[in-house]
Amino acid sequence: MNSEKGFSLIELLCVVAIIGLLAAIALPMYSSYRQKANYAAVVAECRHLYNAFIGYHQDNDKYPDQATFDLSNFEPLRSAGLYSGSLARKLSLQKADAYDAPNPSEFWLQVTQSDNVVNQLLVINSDKAPLVPGINLRGVRLVQNGTLKNNL
Repeated sequence: MNSEKGFSLIELLCVVAIIGLLAAIALPMYSSYRQKANYAAVVAECRHLYNAFIGYHQDNDKYPDQATFDLSNFEPLRSAGLYSGSLARKLSLQKADAYDAPNPSEFWLQVTQSDNVVNQLLVINSDKAPLVPGINLRGVRLVQNGTLKNNL
């Protein structure tokens, strides 16, 4: 009479194979959810930054000058107490791509998310942004592969 207890090698291999299969399905889904959450966080930060630009304009009757605007910490918006976010940590190269204020009543800021370089966001109140010249835009806009997608 054989009274050994335990699992056979085949049973253990089946369990390991099932766990591997579940992990292979779950990890790509998790990555997708994580990327969408990061994108939503960047959009929210861009909206906050847009409101900071509007507040700066209300206080100074102009947007920050291109020469004095810092692409990595968003000065002078931060020192004016209008922006306290952490957008730069979520961006490619830890800073915005470009900024310009072609005249006192217009500005645009271009940013690229660090984990999704296809999507570029414009924080804008202008018609002179290089990705979409000639179109008067306000707010936060998505530009994907050089094509304007929507108002966020």
